[in-house]
Amino acid sequence: QTRRAVTGIPLRDSLLYSISPFRLLEFAVPYPFGPIATDPARLWTRAIFHQKTGGLFTTLYCGAFAVIAFVVCLRARARGARFARALVVAALLASVLPSLLPASWESLHSPVALRNPEKFAIAIALGLALLSGFAFDAFRRSRLLPRWTLVAGALLCALAASARLFPAGIGSLALGLVGDRSAAAAPAGRELALAFTEGGLLWMGAVLALAALSALPRTGPAVSLALLTLCPIVATRRIAHTLSESAIFEPTAFARYQRKADPQGAYRALGESIYLPPSGVEAYYSRPDLYYTDFPRRVWYEHTQALWGRGTVFNLDIDAGDLSRMDSLRRVAKIAAGYSGSQNFFGSLSLKWGARYRDQPPLPGYRRMGGDGLQIFDEHERAFPDVRLAQTWSEEADAAAALAALPRLAAGEIVIETGTRRRGAAQPGRVRLLEKSPERMLLDVEAPDPAWLFVLREYWRYRRVLVDGRETEVFPAQLAFSAVPVPAGRHRIEWVEEAPGWGFARFGPALSALGLLWIWQRGSRGRESRRESP
Repeated sequence: QTRRAVTGIPLRDSLLYSISPFRLLEFAVPYPFGPIATDPARLWTRAIFHQKTGGLFTTLYCGAFAVIAFVVCLRARARGARFARALVVAALLASVLPSLLPASWESLHSPVALRNPEKFAIAIALGLALLSGFAFDAFRRSRLLPRWTLVAGALLCALAASARLFPAGIGSLALGLVGDRSAAAAPAGRELALAFTEGGLLWMGAVLALAALSALPRTGPAVSLALLTLCPIVATRRIAHTLSESAIFEPTAFARYQRKADPQGAYRALGESIYLPPSGVEAYYSRPDLYYTDFPRRVWYEHTQALWGRGTVFNLDIDAGDLSRMDSLRRVAKIAAGYSGSQNFFGSLSLKWGARYRDQPPLPGYRRMGGDGLQIFDEHERAFPDVRLAQTWSEEADAAAALAALPRLAAGEIVIETGTRRRGAAQPGRVRLLEKSPERMLLDVEAPDPAWLFVLREYWRYRRVLVDGRETEVFPAQLAFSAVPVPAGRHRIEWVEEAPGWGFARFGPALSALGLLWIWQRGSRGRESRRESP
C-alpha cells in the first residue's frame, strides 16, 4: 500500500546514495574531499556525492591496516578468509556499480523499490574487520613486513608534497578526474595536501605497528594492537562533534504556543514555507546551519516536531516510503496551496497552525497570531479536530471520484469512499477521548443521528475498529485518512492499530533460538566424530 509498491520509484531516488568509485580512496585517506564531518563548507567537490554535501557515511575509512589485510588475504584459502573476501567484493559491487549507471536512466523505474546502496558499506567494514583478524595472525606467524607497504607510504608522501607545492595544478587535475569544472582548483589542492599528509601518517602508523611484531618479541603484539586500534580512532575523532542538548531538543516558541493552546494535541501544524515562493530570509538564515539542526526545528515539514509531541500532515517524504494515498494527497496539497479558496482543504485536515518566514505571504485561511525575529506564526480561521463526528459529508464510488470532490467540500465536510454516491448530514455530536496513543484509541461517542467518525490516521488494512464490541469496516476519507460509520445513540469505540505480519513475526525469536540450537548440535556432533576418527 506504499508509494514504492503501488507506483514504484525512479532510479534517481533509488540510487541517490551510492558510492562513487572515487570514494574508494577513502579506504586509505580518511577525508580526501574535505573535512565533511566538521566543516562541510570545505568540501571541494560535490560531483562524487550526487551534488550533496556527503554520503550516508562521512568516510569509508576503516584504518590503513584494513587495506593491508585485504591485499594480504587475497590468496588466503582459509574458509573464514574466503567468506570475508567474498563479503567485501559483493558489498563493493552492490554499492559502487549503481553509481556508474548513465544519467539518462535516472527517470526509469527501479526494478527493486529499495534505496541507498551505500548502506552495503556496513558489510564492507565487517568483511575488512574479519580479514584484519586473519592478517594479524599471519603477520604474527611470519614476522615479515611486505615491501609494498613502504612503497604505498612513500606514494602518499609524494602526493601530499605535490599537492602542497602545486595546489592549483593538483587541484585542477583532481577536479578534471571527478568531472567537476565548477569548483576552484587551488582550494581543492590545499585540501588534498592535508588529506594525503594525514593518510600517509596513518599508513605509516600501521606499518610501524606491523614492524613492532618482529622488533619487540615480548611486547610486540600488545604494542601493535594498540597502534592499529589508535589509528582509525585518530582519523575519525572529528565525527564526535555535537551541539548542546538545548540546541537540539528544546521546543521552539511556536511549539510552546501550540502546547499551551492545544494541550490535547487535537490539531497539527503546517510548514507553509514549502508551498510559498523562495524566502531570502530562509536562504540567509540556513546558510550557517552547517549541521542542519536548527533549520528543521523551524520549518515544520521535517521530523523534529515529534520530539515535542506535536504533529504535522504534509512532511517531506525524503525516503519515498509513505502510503500511496498519502503521497497523492501531498500532491493535491501542493496544487491547493496555489488557489485562493483552498482554506477548507487545510482546515478539514486539522492544520490549525502554520509557520512561514517573514518575507512570505500566508496561505489561504491563515492569519498571523505571533512570531519571532525570523518567522511569522499563523492560525487557521476554521480548522477542525483530528477526531470528530462529521456534520456534513459526501460519499463517492472510488478514489478518483473522491479526489475530484475535494475542492468542492465546504468547511468541515469530508468525502468518503463507500462505493456509492450520495450526500449526508447529521446534527452535532460529542466525542470524548478516554485513551489516545499511537497504538490504541478508546472513545465515547454520542451521535444524535447516524454519522461518520473522521480520524486523522492514514487509511490502511492493518487495524481493528470495534463499535460496542463489534468489528466495523473502516473507509478511506479525505483520500488518505479514515472514517467509520456510527449509528445514532451512545457508543464505545475501540481503535487498535496492528503491525503487518505480526501474526507470524512474533514467533521469530523462538524459531531463531531453535535454529541456533540445531546448528550448535550439528557442530558438536561433527567435532565428536572428528575426535573419534583415527
